[in-house]
Amino acid sequence: MVNTMDAGELDATQLKALKEFLPTDEESGALRDYMSKAGGTKEAKKKALEAIQACERYMVAMMEVSNASEKFDCMLFRIEFQSRMKDITDEIDIMVEACDQIRSSQRLRKLMAMILTLGNQINT
Repeated sequence: MVNTMDAGELDATQLKALKEFLPTDEESGALRDYMSKAGGTKEAKKKALEAIQACERYMVAMMEVSNASEKFDCMLFRIEFQSRMKDITDEIDIMVEACDQIRSSQRLRKLMAMILTLGNQINT
């Protein structure tokens, strides 16, 4: 999932939670030591993985993924892109509508004309 950057059914909150549990350098070192002490055979590594909790098994799996944090960021961006795009588009539409209203406002034209006339009279 992380290697292919396919979030599947996960939402942004779940991805953020998974990213939060990526192993730190200290945790990675401790888990590497633990796994190396288990022995070199697949059976020994399998038993070592079964002996630890799910969180640590997740960390061991994530240690094998290169650039896991960046891949999580990319998946989050892909998930959040559509909603961010819609928010920005809505804001732009509001600004365009406001500009159109200002440009077509007869009241504003009259007010500006009155201010111009008043300013011209004050200057003379």
